[in-house]
Amino acid sequence: MVAIRRVASGHRLLVVATCEAARAAYRNDDAVDTFNELAAGAEPRAIEFGAQTMMMVRTPKGHPDVVHVRVAKNRRADRGELWLRVDRDAHGVTEIGNPAEDPAAVAEAVRRDQRAARDHVDRDARDMARVLRRFPTGITESNLRGAVKAEGLSWGRDRFGAARAALAEGVDGSRLVDLTPGKRGRTWTLRAAPGGDPC
Repeated sequence: MVAIRRVASGHRLLVVATCEAARAAYRNDDAVDTFNELAAGAEPRAIEFGAQTMMMVRTPKGHPDVVHVRVAKNRRADRGELWLRVDRDAHGVTEIGNPAEDPAAVAEAVRRDQRAARDHVDRDARDMARVLRRFPTGITESNLRGAVKAEGLSWGRDRFGAARAALAEGVDGSRLVDLTPGKRGRTWTLRAAPGGDPC
């Protein structure tokens, strides 16, 4: 910071420098609202004292194409905050309002999260189908859990259940079928889903 100030003053330059944020400034959602950005630099306090203008730049959760800029220090003008939408194709930015207060943006973020969650479950269902194909005559649920684990798929109960439910609805032309309906112990196999190709 001493070198930056010396060069900027001696040569009348505008210097833009970046630094990492301290982990405490972004460790959770609460930190974003409560942490003092002046103390966010992951270096000694020279950053806080030496900067003419200091800005904290974050990507808001659920908005990957938006940058939130909070001006924590500004000796020449006001402090405040703004949001910028990143146009990756045109390599440009456009100032926008707070996306968290835009109902359309909030709804789109929810839909995006839902699509991502569904894609994740569908991938798990395909992995489960791959395991099931090795047991054409069927496999009990406990053995299926073991076979899934043997594949290196460290699924908990909820993730296993979500993959099983998705596969029961049908994925890639196959669906999960219980060979022992009504009985306590289930035995699963794959069948062709309606309109799908045989397994």
